Amino acid sequence: MEFDGKKSYVDFGAAFEKDVLAAGSEEWTITLWIKPISLVSNASNHGTMNCFLAKASDPSNDNLEFGVQTNNDLHLYIDTQPKDSQMDFGEGELKKGKWHFVGVSYDTKGSVDVWLNKNHYPEPNSWKGSRMDAAGGSPFTIGATIHIDTYLHGAVDEVAVYERALSAKEIIKNRQAALAVASTGKLTITWGQIKASK
Repeated sequence: MEFDGKKSYVDFGAAFEKDVLAAGSEEWTITLWIKPISLVSNASNHGTMNCFLAKASDPSNDNLEFGVQTNNDLHLYIDTQPKDSQMDFGEGELKKGKWHFVGVSYDTKGSVDVWLNKNHYPEPNSWKGSRMDAAGGSPFTIGATIHIDTYLHGAVDEVAVYERALSAKEIIKNRQAALAVASTGKLTITWGQIKASK
């Protein structure tokens, strides 16, 4: 999926609202490939620039945002029941014009493990002992957060959402098995009731 950084994103509606990312959820994993094309410094109120995945909206609550900061690090915002936390991960891996693997795993202890390409960044403390907070009515989106509209200029591929925290071995296997592909620019794909906003 390619996004223009202005108004394009994919809206999955209430996907994952009653299971993976529901209030009280204790574990999940999200993996994907991302190719930033250009980066801007506009940010959501959670400090997320160039947002490529979210469960958030202005009229409703929000509980998740993934973005690429202008220094090429991953910014992660997770809203949990005791507190909201945000953190940057990486050493500038998410460079423009190249495909990058991103994996984020959240476990029953509130630990977060992040993989950027082959690099692993564990964070056992920031969300410790937490459960996901409610975000009822907020859509799951790829290519933007519509909570203080923050868009990605780039492409996202091979998005996978799991109802449990995958092990390091499983994440590595996922990265090795899923290869991002270039879009042809001519192919139109329609998936069920997914709608692309314009």
